[in-house]
Amino acid sequence: MIDVVKIIRLTSHKDKRCFFREIFQISEQFFDFSVGQLSHSNLKEGIVKAWHCHVNQSKWNYVLSGQADVVLFDNRENSLTYKETIEFVTNDKVEPIGYFLPPGVSMGISV
Repeated sequence: MIDVVKIIRLTSHKDKRCFFREIFQISEQFFDFSVGQLSHSNLKEGIVKAWHCHVNQSKWNYVLSGQADVVLFDNRENSLTYKETIEFVTNDKVEPIGYFLPPGVSMGISV
């Protein structure tokens, strides 16, 4: 696991109407970092976006629809997990995951 990265399995609360899923809540697990951006991106199937990295800002990410392969790379020279990589799959139905990236951790995603 890359130091400071948070990967959280999200819970869906379903009933006959639909579902509710909390994606992000400000809590003590994020007190050391502020999240600087909430954004939305739509990728076409077969597309790879890599590498994306913020120097000064943290990022909270979530796959809204479909499935994605995610790769995270620790590019912070002063980190305990410098040059470590994490790979995982997330989707909107079976395995919804929210993931937090501190500044200096790069992300690649493919759908």
